[in-house]
Amino acid sequence: LTTTSDAAIIAAGSAGIRNYITSISASNTSATNVRVDFKDGITIVASFFLAASGGGATHTLPVPIRGTAATAFNAALSAAVTDVRVSAQGYRAP
Repeated sequence: LTTTSDAAIIAAGSAGIRNYITSISASNTSATNVRVDFKDGITIVASFFLAASGGGATHTLPVPIRGTAATAFNAALSAAVTDVRVSAQGYRAP
């Protein structure tokens, strides 16, 4: 990620299918501190503050984040930077 625009981390499932997120992580190699917001569509469900030049965070969720049906799991930054890497793991189910 490099901008404040939403980017799909996990695409939306088909009608009636939800994303269940079991872990999320992010790392920042840019020279700017930044916050990354993880979103169920447009609703923020988790945020990490990432320090500049190597800051990062990982969170394994004991209870998955249950997304809205047919909705992407997105991420967005609080400011434009040169490089933030994000990932999310989980599964899809009704």
